[in-house]
Amino acid sequence: MVNVAAFHAALAPQGLGVVAVVLIAGIIVMRRYRAAFTGVFTARAGAGTRAVRIVEILFGVAFFASGIMGLVGRTPPPATMGAAMMMRGLEASGYFIPALCGVQMLAGAMLVLGRYVGLALLALAPVVVEIVAYRLYVAAATPGMMLAATALLAAQAWLCFAHRQTFATLTGGVGEA
Repeated sequence: MVNVAAFHAALAPQGLGVVAVVLIAGIIVMRRYRAAFTGVFTARAGAGTRAVRIVEILFGVAFFASGIMGLVGRTPPPATMGAAMMMRGLEASGYFIPALCGVQMLAGAMLVLGRYVGLALLALAPVVVEIVAYRLYVAAATPGMMLAATALLAAQAWLCFAHRQTFATLTGGVGEA
């Protein structure tokens, strides 16, 4: 919902009416079923293995660094005309890229600190999907960039699986060990 709202606020304001309805409905559902969200808002992640903690830290550092690089304008140059057009559109909004970078930095910091890991993973999920989609459809899909996108997707999926108990209240226990 937040991703859709940010997109329409930045790039397609004609859809803000529908976004308002979706956000209001989402808030009503979240209030009604707030107990289902308790796992996501748990301050400390459950005790995981050393490998899980290492991936959390690496994933968090990667997104924190990416957020900083985006804020200071040190992102890789667009490889295609479509990518350049998309980046110009995002930059023209004035606040979309700083907001995205802020989300990346905050979620990355939460992962590094091991705090609110479920919330951090939920915040980064659409970012990871957008990175993979961007690499597949907009940018030149070089083997190196596809490998990086695949590694991000695999890390996100693995961390979500490793923290499946965090999401158990949202999924009704589906996938819980």
